[in-house]
Amino acid sequence: MRSQREAILLSALVYPGLGQLAQKRWAMGIGYLASFTAALIWLVSIAGPIIKIYYNLALNFDSEIQETPPDWHRMLWPLGISLAIHVI
Repeated sequence: MRSQREAILLSALVYPGLGQLAQKRWAMGIGYLASFTAALIWLVSIAGPIIKIYYNLALNFDSEIQETPPDWHRMLWPLGISLAIHVI
């Protein structure tokens, strides 16, 4: 009972797929790990430049605005996929 509870906590709170690996469900664990990692990398690759531009705008008072931030709506797909994998 205790190991099942730990597996649920690992999977829900730490990183999706770790709970499945703790239960020795290798295929599901690797599938969740790979899909969540891919969705997370996709999200960071879109959100990173947006966050960088906004911080540059906020911290550089003297400079003119040279870059326009990309559309933040592009982040919704990878965010939704990441959340769906996490909930499943």
